[in-house]
Amino acid sequence: EEAVETAAATPEGLRIATVQVSPITPELRDAIDFTGFKSGGPNALIELPVYGLNERQDLYYLIVPVVNEGKEEVRNLEGRADFYDERGRLIWTEEVFLTHLPTRLQLNPPSLPNQAEPQPELSEEASNYPLYYIPTNMGLFVFAVPDPAVAPQVKSWTLTFLVSQV
Repeated sequence: EEAVETAAATPEGLRIATVQVSPITPELRDAIDFTGFKSGGPNALIELPVYGLNERQDLYYLIVPVVNEGKEEVRNLEGRADFYDERGRLIWTEEVFLTHLPTRLQLNPPSLPNQAEPQPELSEEASNYPLYYIPTNMGLFVFAVPDPAVAPQVKSWTLTFLVSQV
């Protein structure tokens, strides 16, 4: 591994994405009159980004998908989440590396390919289930505020991309 300097930047085409995942088919959802998950969207959808307080663990969580629709691969991608209380005061900051799905061991440090990279081919059966298809130009940031004294105070967050300055 090579240590590199990163700094706040937003490369062309890099953005937060909205992703909907459904673990059941529309036919099953209609047959059982399913109205949605408590922590997700209607129609049996789990929608990302997802965030909130897990009261059982006294933990505030934030899961944010990002997509690279630019012309170039984004190298050494990290994210910094700043968490704020109801008055807008910064109360927690966390930096993490991108999680790339599927895990690609050759990408170290974490980088996010662009959309021009070949996408995996799916069987006809799997193509109807978005849960199994995450484009290669998409990754996730997973943040947490694990301090039980701070987590319940979080009311908002911001995400800053940190990229290689090489």
